[in-house]
Amino acid sequence: EGSDLYESNVKAMIAAGWELAAHTINHLDLTTLDSTQLKHEVAGSRAILRQRYGVPVKNFCYPAGRFDPTVIAAVKAAGYAGATTEIPGYADRGAPYELARFEILGSTGVTGLAKDLASG
Repeated sequence: EGSDLYESNVKAMIAAGWELAAHTINHLDLTTLDSTQLKHEVAGSRAILRQRYGVPVKNFCYPAGRFDPTVIAAVKAAGYAGATTEIPGYADRGAPYELARFEILGSTGVTGLAKDLASG
């Protein structure tokens, strides 16, 4: 829902080995939702993607990086194996629902990526 990609693009990426992860249905701040809305956004997005593309959806990404213990519990309950944040740095295997990551933009380039990896 709300993707900038055509369904055919998504299917081609899956065929090429890309992982399909969920990012909610409406891209809301999950920390502000009640339990029913939270379940709909988190579990619902996984169900939609699994049904539409017929692939496992193992990981989640918090919209705008917003999460708290209640959101983490909803992500676990929905069956995800992990979730990425907008915290810069290396992911920690011991915190699978609070995975840090490096943001790679078109302007980052190889030099910028090397610098991020060295300082991460």
